[in-house]
Amino acid sequence: MMSADIPPDKTNWPPDKMSQQRCPSPYLDIEEAADRLKLSFHTLNKWRHEGRGPVFRDHGRRIVYHVDDLDHWSESHKRQKARPYGNQDSDESSASLTNERGEND
Repeated sequence: MMSADIPPDKTNWPPDKMSQQRCPSPYLDIEEAADRLKLSFHTLNKWRHEGRGPVFRDHGRRIVYHVDDLDHWSESHKRQKARPYGNQDSDESSASLTNERGEND
């Protein structure tokens, strides 16, 4: 080995494992993706099978989600107003419980 290959400061030679760590992967497994979205593992898994959830990738036998896809999916589900709660047509639903003579079933 030539002296030019070894850094002048030999205290950091060879490099320690911390300096060799790779960047964190942008891909999350199902459990990590569910945690990021604050969903249960089962909900995210069910939505994937129904085609309702965020875009996923099949890496061999592993299902993974890219963080950008999760964030995009979450952004696309922003709402200004909540969905209607319960039955809005209360007059229609009570009318269906009344028979022809005006009596409740």
